[in-house]
Amino acid sequence: MAIMAGDQFIGIRQNYPDADMSNLCFAPLPVSPDGISYTLGGGDIAMVSSSATPDQVEAAAYYRLWTYFDPNETVIYFEIGKQDPTTVVGAPLYPRYVGPYQVAGSALERKYANLPVENYKLYMDGIVSVKVVMLSEPVIAGQEYYLAVGQAVGKIVANENTDPAAALTKAAETYQANVLDMMK
Repeated sequence: MAIMAGDQFIGIRQNYPDADMSNLCFAPLPVSPDGISYTLGGGDIAMVSSSATPDQVEAAAYYRLWTYFDPNETVIYFEIGKQDPTTVVGAPLYPRYVGPYQVAGSALERKYANLPVENYKLYMDGIVSVKVVMLSEPVIAGQEYYLAVGQAVGKIVANENTDPAAALTKAAETYQANVLDMMK
């Protein structure tokens, strides 16, 4: 069992092409006291050089739109992917669009999926129905926060005698003293 982002299935498939991906599932985190399951958002960025000409900037924007919105390009990518065991189609990723375009895109992806999309249904249904709420990463010292909490979770998992509340309290105190208080 692991807590990870849905795009990690891409890395697993690419690094371990012989792995039986049907043994992997993906589900939302348990609900919080307010009855909602939360998850972190993510995304891709595309950059254009600051020295690009206006024509180059426009061409880059059109190229990005073309690769995302032209169904023929998607089909070509999926067809080529059939020959490459490291190409991933069907990972549990956030829907990019809404409405008929998203429905058609999802159907096309399911047709070419080389991952067991049925193993991600609970998660994807939660995202689409907004029962799983997406949050952005912490803007300030997020990686340091993950480190502090990760170390506490590591202790809890590695030693059954570890008191989870005490370990998390200690992590919070350490994070407060060594990160947040230093920012004042």
